[in-house]
Amino acid sequence: MPVAEPTFDPALEPTAATVGRRPSSSHPWWFGWRMWRWERSDLIIGTALAVLLILVTGIGPAIVPGVPLALATPVLWRVDVTELRLPNALVLPIGALTLASLVALGLADGAVPVAPLASMTATFVFFLILSIGGGMGMGDVKLAVVLAGVLALVRIDAVLAAAIIAFVSGGVAALVVHVRSRQRSIPFGPFLLIGFWAAIVLVA
Repeated sequence: MPVAEPTFDPALEPTAATVGRRPSSSHPWWFGWRMWRWERSDLIIGTALAVLLILVTGIGPAIVPGVPLALATPVLWRVDVTELRLPNALVLPIGALTLASLVALGLADGAVPVAPLASMTATFVFFLILSIGGGMGMGDVKLAVVLAGVLALVRIDAVLAAAIIAFVSGGVAALVVHVRSRQRSIPFGPFLLIGFWAAIVLVA
């Protein structure tokens, strides 16, 4: 009985260009809801972060996107570390809430919230340049813009503080990982979240 020769599909073989990069997907953005779920520890940590946010910033426009972000933080962290991706199903709705809060703030003040919008735009341009250069995934770009928008609703200078903390902590971690395992890339989403929450505590 003849035995078929095994075939080789180049698309299944990892390459230097794909290792450490976020996997692309043909699924719609909302498909992410089916790919993961909250664990009990996620709910505990997320609730604690939500309480921290309210205690530090008070009741204001930032809590509208901030509380969902707090609940999503442990899931975003875990998925990025294990799968090298940041689910659009979480990031995009929080981004929509951020924009809605900015619109509400503008209507309440009777003026366009120039500073928050400018900080989000600057963050998008900066991280997009890094993404084009291969240093970031588009998930990082979207998350960074959302985090900048939420922080801008609290204090504008918190955006810069969060970015500095994220890059310093991420750089140190990348150096340690490279020395120990020669791995050249690590997920950056967790460090964006570290920068965000550190800025909330230290600057807000």
